[in-house]
Amino acid sequence: MAIRLGRTSRQMQAILRWLLAGVYVVGMLCWWWPSYRAWGAWMTAMLALWALWVLWQTHTGDRTVPAHPFCLALTVPLLLLCWHVTRTGLGIAAPTADASQELAGALNISVLWHMALLVVGILLTQSLLPRAAEHAAVLCVCGLAMTAGAAAAAAWAPEAPVRGALSLVGLAGIAVWLTALWGPPSRAADPAMPRRFRRIGCVGVAVVGAVALSAAAPGEALLAGGCAGAALVMTGLLFARHRALLLAVGGLLVVAAAVGGAWVRPDVLAVRWLPETWLGVGEAAFATVGAADSGRMVLGRMTGRVGLGCLLAGGLVALAGLLWAARRRAQTADSDVGRAVTWTVATVLASGAALAPAGSFLPLVTLAVSLTWGLLPAMLGRPSPARSGWPVVMGIFVLLGLLGAARRTGLLAWGTSMFGVGDTFQHAIAGFLAAVMLAWMLGTRHVAGGLIGIALAVAMGAAGEVLQGAFTARAMELGDAAAHAVGAVSAGVPYLLAIGARGCESSEAPEWVPR
Repeated sequence: MAIRLGRTSRQMQAILRWLLAGVYVVGMLCWWWPSYRAWGAWMTAMLALWALWVLWQTHTGDRTVPAHPFCLALTVPLLLLCWHVTRTGLGIAAPTADASQELAGALNISVLWHMALLVVGILLTQSLLPRAAEHAAVLCVCGLAMTAGAAAAAAWAPEAPVRGALSLVGLAGIAVWLTALWGPPSRAADPAMPRRFRRIGCVGVAVVGAVALSAAAPGEALLAGGCAGAALVMTGLLFARHRALLLAVGGLLVVAAAVGGAWVRPDVLAVRWLPETWLGVGEAAFATVGAADSGRMVLGRMTGRVGLGCLLAGGLVALAGLLWAARRRAQTADSDVGRAVTWTVATVLASGAALAPAGSFLPLVTLAVSLTWGLLPAMLGRPSPARSGWPVVMGIFVLLGLLGAARRTGLLAWGTSMFGVGDTFQHAIAGFLAAVMLAWMLGTRHVAGGLIGIALAVAMGAAGEVLQGAFTARAMELGDAAAHAVGAVSAGVPYLLAIGARGCESSEAPEWVPR
């Protein structure tokens, strides 16, 4: 059982909360171009925050993670990508003269790594940011950062595919901006609305931003209108309050988007929506697709009809399920309906940006998806149930194992190399993460269990090198095993500090009850 939060725990949580909020604001303003430096910065931030979050959980003795239904929708694509990695990306087969073999496994690993970090971002957001969302200023700043980053990209990047995905992110940011008008989600009754001139000013800023983004990408603006209309129809079907208005406005938006899309973008109707295969072809899909293609096409050809279908159907079911669970609370207050509508629209638009052309290659889009999906349960007033952290930890161990066995590590190597980080440092970081997570799972109650976990992490690094040399094309290197061991052993210091900080909890804190 987790210990009650005291003063030290609350301070650690607050530091993590504002660090994550700062990463979102900085990333949305700066990481809107698909450069390796941006991807490396995003990966570094997520891994650092994940390690700090695990240490905070170790301090509180909590071995659970917040459950999110959207993470289940990502499970099947992740499993299919793991299968493609083990089938073609481990370098077991002998290299050929074909130039495409030079990247064998790199793109499979890159997409797998990308989706795994997306899951980590959603879990961190769901755990840390609900209290930050109580402050209207946080939502306003995040919404403005999303809109400003998208507008800057639209102004400085003339490439049409990038403009489309970023315009959807900017429109999602406008929805996030408007969510702050409905007050924090923890209040049981309608909050006092801001002053009239402030409401008019917020709506005016939203209108100006929507017009500017729509002018930059008219086709995506119509798509955004259709997505917003679909979200309004869904909320109208589930919520009894203002049902007629929501259905009417949503239906009009869907019809207008369909008619306008057929006139402005008739080529969309000619797109092949179903992938050619059931299970996909892995990174061989990049023989026919590229960075300018839609995320739906890239993921569909990599994971096939099964992967893409499970992701889309699972996301829709997750969204409908969260709205269904929030319907009773939303029937009692206009603020709950308004907040649910605006944040649902933001979530749908951010998801649409990830499936739009070039959307899966932009760090800003991934940040938007993490923020909107991660805060969706809190915005709907639905508490997140806690689940054991073992499935998440084991999934990360599988990913680390695949990264160690693959002949090419793809996005991880390309992103970190921009900061001068080599293979040795990557092994040290992998050892540190493995040790921290094992110490979290085994040593929250007894220090001996945590030290055993750190020792297991050291042994896992050595065993991994032996297996790598025996069953893959990569040679066994003692230097990599030593770097892994150094990283794992160094995790003992923050682990012991996290355990020792329990003695610093203040008994004066009203919610602190010593065990």
